Amino acid sequence: MFTFLKRFHSFLICFEVYLTLKPQLYNSNMIQIKNYHLYKKKDSFVVVPDEPVRCECGGKVIKRGSKGRYIINNEGVRNRYILKRVYCPACDKLHMVVPDFIEPYKHYDKNVIDGVRNNTNKCSAADNATLYRWKKANLPSCFPGLLWMFS
Repeated sequence: MFTFLKRFHSFLICFEVYLTLKPQLYNSNMIQIKNYHLYKKKDSFVVVPDEPVRCECGGKVIKRGSKGRYIINNEGVRNRYILKRVYCPACDKLHMVVPDFIEPYKHYDKNVIDGVRNNTNKCSAADNATLYRWKKANLPSCFPGLLWMFS
């Protein structure tokens, strides 16, 4: 055992350093805001909150940069939005500040997704498999096999 540790000493050091990293620092949670304004900058829209952003734990946040995100609207036009990234030292998490018209972890506008789920939007730029997935996510979990009745 001692010779194994001595021979692979650099490997064990790298492994210990890997375990001491804080993995929750890299998880990106989203903070949705309702009061914001947009302004155009080159080919992008910059989202600026009208009021100070607070973490869900109640702590003050520190600006950590920004990230570009593409959102597709109902006509199929891709718009780029610059979203602010903030860090909360109280809960040790990195968050992205997202306006209320963007659905978290989706590439389409929230109005498009809600229109497909409520059957009010018959024409959408999304693929049929994507529409099927959105409708399936809207169903209660006790009826997963009855999706064909609603399509």
